[in-house]
Amino acid sequence: MKKLSYKYGLNLLIACLLSVFITLSANASSGTHFVTNYAQGEIKKGAQTWQIGIYDDSWVYFANKNGVIQYDGMGWRLLPISNKLDVRSVYVSKAQGRIYVGGINEFGYFTPDERGVMCYTSLSVNQDEVPHLNNIWGIFEYRNMLYVQGDNNIMTVVGDTVKGKMIETNIKMRCSNVIGGMLYVGAEDGLYVLAGEKVRRAIGSEALSGKRIVSILPYKNYIVVTTARDGVYLYDNETVKPFVTGCEEYLSKNEVFSVAMRDDKIAFGTVLKGVIIVDLSKKSFEQYDESNGLQNNTVLSLAFDSHGNLWAGLDSGIDYIWLSMPVGRLFKSHSIGAGYAASYHNGKLYLGTNRGLFVTPFSPNNINMESDLHVVPESGGQVWALQKIDGDLFCMHDHGLYLVDNGAIRRIGNFIGAWSVQKIEDGSGRVYVGTYDGVYIIKKINGVWTQVARVDSLNTSTYNFAQESPNVLWIRESGEGVLRAEVDLDNYRQIRQRFYSVADGLPTPYNTFISKVDGEIVFSTEKGFYIYDKTNDTILPDTIMNNRYGGALTYSAIFQSGYN
Repeated sequence: MKKLSYKYGLNLLIACLLSVFITLSANASSGTHFVTNYAQGEIKKGAQTWQIGIYDDSWVYFANKNGVIQYDGMGWRLLPISNKLDVRSVYVSKAQGRIYVGGINEFGYFTPDERGVMCYTSLSVNQDEVPHLNNIWGIFEYRNMLYVQGDNNIMTVVGDTVKGKMIETNIKMRCSNVIGGMLYVGAEDGLYVLAGEKVRRAIGSEALSGKRIVSILPYKNYIVVTTARDGVYLYDNETVKPFVTGCEEYLSKNEVFSVAMRDDKIAFGTVLKGVIIVDLSKKSFEQYDESNGLQNNTVLSLAFDSHGNLWAGLDSGIDYIWLSMPVGRLFKSHSIGAGYAASYHNGKLYLGTNRGLFVTPFSPNNINMESDLHVVPESGGQVWALQKIDGDLFCMHDHGLYLVDNGAIRRIGNFIGAWSVQKIEDGSGRVYVGTYDGVYIIKKINGVWTQVARVDSLNTSTYNFAQESPNVLWIRESGEGVLRAEVDLDNYRQIRQRFYSVADGLPTPYNTFISKVDGEIVFSTEKGFYIYDKTNDTILPDTIMNNRYGGALTYSAIFQSGYN
């Protein structure tokens, strides 16, 4: 998975849907969303991402060991600063169109030139006091003032050429933020605020004394103060009170290093246990670590984007958690094979894979990630599809056709392998079965599904087919085109057939999927949708469908469910 921005996200979504998926519930308690991993080699060998600055939906900047890393929605670019040392901080100034960065005794900004190439301007050359900052962990802008926070000192800068004013402190500063026009500083021993040219302990913050502050963020009418090991607090410039998030036990056991907030979601990055994301409005949380998607458990930086998805800067690599995507993984810890089919039936979730049919008790409104997932007896092997007809669930399998009920299967007929089933559109209750060696018909007799016939002379492997009418089938012929077969349903035999390929209007004989949409046979192809013209007995581009879905593009398949 390589493309990330929503502008380029369709390929990722399609790739995700190849796995078994289901709509997420609000009270899921462990990480289920998809995670995109960007390894060190892909992001220009950058280890240790200390801060993240988001410019817009596509452009993101990372303060990294090797410099500033720029992501543009498609690829990565390394932007080194003048002294070629580590970059510790990054601040996006949309007002000035600049990307401010801080390193080790160095700070400045990037701006694009007339060709769009990002060029660095050092502000350190005019600042004799910069070496006193050492590591620059924070840069903030308020009106015409820049605040530059180092290890022990703060420098204020007005304009680009005027020398900064150094404010010396005797505290070890861990973080800072400008909130309401005031610069707040988190230190090893509590919360401070810049008042004039002095850093003083914040009024009423005695409860935070002796606690290592790692994050200061605005939230409603409060300031959220997060400590490394002593929990989270709300500060209102007069008093401090604990901030109940619902994950207090987790935070008490794991050292917090980074924090991000957006609306009612707060994410905590830890030193050894990945990230936990809390939805304050729903009282739910999700945890991500190396066991379910992250590349590395040490999370040095976090940032939400405008879609509500979460960037995570790691000790090794960068990850992106798709929190806004309405589908995600289930049963991440179970090795059940490659997913081919899923169906919810009579209170159970069935998952068909290349290793068999799996089942678990399940409720779509209360997903339990630790449900008892086990293989259905006698189902080992390749499951191709699961399909419901008249309230019954059919399993198409490499070994044949099965009826699924209450966590068990029963074989129907003696097919050597089954691909698909469709109810015959004549009201008879009969069902077509597409198999490895032709088309069969089954029917429920005395309440039991029974094989009643094979369509004589129709011997092609019927993986994908659709009904033009009850007695006319369109069948996909791999590598040849499509077949139109007329069937005598009284005598169960084929009476006429005709192949259609490139000479008959198909753009290619390969990768054609046949379906029925609004009563018409539609062909999904590599060059758009096509339709059968019965009057002229030919295949034509389906201009209505192509215009509806964006043009004559590559379409894998289309299905209709009711009016959708």
